[in-house]
Amino acid sequence: MKTSDFTRIPVYLKEMIVRFPVAVLFCVALFVIDLLGINEHPLSPDREALLKLNMLLPLGFAAAVGLRIFAGDVGLRGWRGYIDVLLIPLLTLYYVLLPAVPDHSVTAVTCYLVFWLTAFVLLCVAPYKGGGQALSFWQYNVEVWWRALFSFIGASVFFGGFSLALLAVEMLFDVRITDKSFMYTAVCFYILFAPLFFIAGIPDQSHIAGAPAKNYPFLRVLGQYILLPVLATYLIILYTYGLKILFTWHLPNGWVSLLILAYSGVGLFVYCMLHNLYVTKESKIALFFSRSFFYSLLPLIVLLFVAVLRRISDYGFTEKRYYLLLFACWLTGISLYMILARGKSIRRMFVSLSAIALLSLIGPWSAFHVSEISQQHRQEKNRHAGFGEEKASPKPIFVRIADEQHIHIAGYGDLLKGDYASWRAEVPLDAEDSLMVYTVKSRSEGHIEIYHYGHPYKTINLQALCDTILSSATLPPEDHHLPAAQLSAVIDEEFKIIFSYIRGLSSPDKTTFTLQEASFHILKK
Repeated sequence: MKTSDFTRIPVYLKEMIVRFPVAVLFCVALFVIDLLGINEHPLSPDREALLKLNMLLPLGFAAAVGLRIFAGDVGLRGWRGYIDVLLIPLLTLYYVLLPAVPDHSVTAVTCYLVFWLTAFVLLCVAPYKGGGQALSFWQYNVEVWWRALFSFIGASVFFGGFSLALLAVEMLFDVRITDKSFMYTAVCFYILFAPLFFIAGIPDQSHIAGAPAKNYPFLRVLGQYILLPVLATYLIILYTYGLKILFTWHLPNGWVSLLILAYSGVGLFVYCMLHNLYVTKESKIALFFSRSFFYSLLPLIVLLFVAVLRRISDYGFTEKRYYLLLFACWLTGISLYMILARGKSIRRMFVSLSAIALLSLIGPWSAFHVSEISQQHRQEKNRHAGFGEEKASPKPIFVRIADEQHIHIAGYGDLLKGDYASWRAEVPLDAEDSLMVYTVKSRSEGHIEIYHYGHPYKTINLQALCDTILSSATLPPEDHHLPAAQLSAVIDEEFKIIFSYIRGLSSPDKTTFTLQEASFHILKK
């Protein structure tokens, strides 16, 4: 579709509806639902249903487009070609099973992100024949995602222009323009115009197979002269840190995993971006990078495995560590494939990543099952660690604080997983006393970090607080009522955190204390 050919818009609309009927249905349905929600119409779904529909319908739209392209590529005809219709009952079932948005657990969020990854990969690899050549597949993806970017930019320009027009009418003619008018404008352009404009320009099967190779100077400049120097900087830092580990024989810091993820992620993106230059051998820089990138990953993968396995050995599996280890395994496999295989295909990178992500959601090997079993085993091990018959074994210490007024409490068991812990009110509180803005998670050994509206706010050294137990407690184990000042820390001018219950293991000579679990309260001054 040529962007300037407005006279054939009705024809393009008809072709688009015939080609992507379910995707158009999802797009129009979300458009109508959001308009009703803004207007607070009696037929509008409630707030919870509205949020869930705004999560699921865009997911269904992306999946429907990918399935229709796939059906056309494999030559499905008649009713068999409309395999995207199956998404309607599947999304309905997902809607029923999906918990309320404020109650989303790690499981629900992870599943949603994996489904989005699958829809993205499906859209990328749907024309898996693609003319039988790597360049055809690469060019299809460039055109699709360039079209997506152009659709978003176009919708933003339209929204900005019409918003300024509404503002001008309000200022010049003294006409009151409500906020809903701007919301209507946003829904029209971002929910309806942008998706439909995007799918109207997706190349069909004949265009994919017969399109001549193209050069995109913007991608070449972005990849070769901007992103490659950034990657080189990351590589120097990571290799220097690896040499430091070898010379000092010190285990890597957990934070190094983020740098390796950043380098590998950006590197894979640049590899795909410059893939046409590698195939055509038009650029020596792109050719050198494409041949050496996966070799450069191998030492970093070893470093990543050491960092992840160290954390798992110390603290067990969590969902985050599970997926980090899974990504390390996938990165190993794809690097060896790209180094050893003769006919390299970037399609297999996308497909394999989506496949293992979907497999991680089901079965006894799923991220959630493995993490739960690991943490239960770890807690059970800690619970029985101090009850041996030997006199020299560590013994448990319990510390309590009596005052428990105006409490929001969170268990330390959640913090051990590194997840955000939600506050749960033990007594009814007025809205003005609510502390839902505060969340807490573990940051590193002996520390917890308080978050305010999702942003890091204050770090507390919990181990230092435990030292007060060691200096005042006696053995054998018993409950100690300590002053609140000994186990509290100020959050801000209005609130403070108090650890009302701490349990840990103390060595017989009282020189070491191992924290096991704790509960803490937020008290209003």
